[in-house]
Amino acid sequence: MSLFLKIDRFASQPRLVGVRSLCAHFGEDANGIFVCMDPQKPFFSIYAAEDRYLLQVHTPTLTLNKKTLHPTAATWLENQDCIEFGDYTFSVFITSSEAEVLTACGAKLEDLPDQSLTPKPPRAILEHQELSRSFPLFPGLKMKAGCSQTAAIFIEAPDIFPEHFLIHNRDDGIYASPLQGSITINGQEILEEQLCPPGTVITLIPSDVRIQIEA
Repeated sequence: MSLFLKIDRFASQPRLVGVRSLCAHFGEDANGIFVCMDPQKPFFSIYAAEDRYLLQVHTPTLTLNKKTLHPTAATWLENQDCIEFGDYTFSVFITSSEAEVLTACGAKLEDLPDQSLTPKPPRAILEHQELSRSFPLFPGLKMKAGCSQTAAIFIEAPDIFPEHFLIHNRDDGIYASPLQGSITINGQEILEEQLCPPGTVITLIPSDVRIQIEA
């Protein structure tokens, strides 16, 4: 599956861009011109996680499907979602059919430069009931973990709160902080944000769900 964005703006020709790398950043440059790489005024970023895509908002007035999103945590994108900011409208297409998107949009496709990171970002490894799943932790990314359908790390298990805790990859390291639920860091319960270097094991209590931070 690939993600495509149709970009509409007042008095401008529509653009269609393909997001095929692990991450892409959208916004304006210093002159107020829309750019899809290294924006001076970032609107949002999109991160690939397996076959799904996370939206990280960088401005408090952006809306997703007419609902205002705050830059607190990443949100999963779905096919035909609509992102709006100012006079911009971004229509989301998540599909394996490039021809279908070209037909629907009637615009020439632009493939974005690969903005993926080298080396690869650290990961959060969710372990539960002998199953595991990896989530890339891109710089600046905030991910809520819990049983809410909107949680970036969705955990369907007893004793898990809708927004149990938050992982944030900041400039100075990866941090975890409890929200509605309680967590331990390497066996010690914490009450506030704490640094989680590679090798850290986060346990959601009172459950046995574990998340390990790997470089």
